[in-house]
Amino acid sequence: MDIIYPNGTALEAERIKQMIGRNELAHKAGVNPGTIRRIERGEWCNPNTMRKVLIALGVDLADASRFYFPANSQEAAQAREAFQTKKALKAKITSKGKVGRPRKIPTE
Repeated sequence: MDIIYPNGTALEAERIKQMIGRNELAHKAGVNPGTIRRIERGEWCNPNTMRKVLIALGVDLADASRFYFPANSQEAAQAREAFQTKKALKAKITSKGKVGRPRKIPTE
């Protein structure tokens, strides 16, 4: 699967400029509101999802390159590294049992 690293700052600025909330944009794009938050944080994104979001914002797809970093750019490398670090940390915390649902203590 191809992935891209969005320029979340540019996307968020465009959304705010158009006075559109995250939930409204998510609804227009047909994606989950969490996806919009993730994209605005600069986390990886499927190109089709990004296309849907940009179309929902009314952005000309010929001008779409300002909303994501080229795969070989320094910004994309930093985003990949941050994502991998976050993923590894989450797996480590989860494996220690410190994250997740609280366990019910059986009573007798």
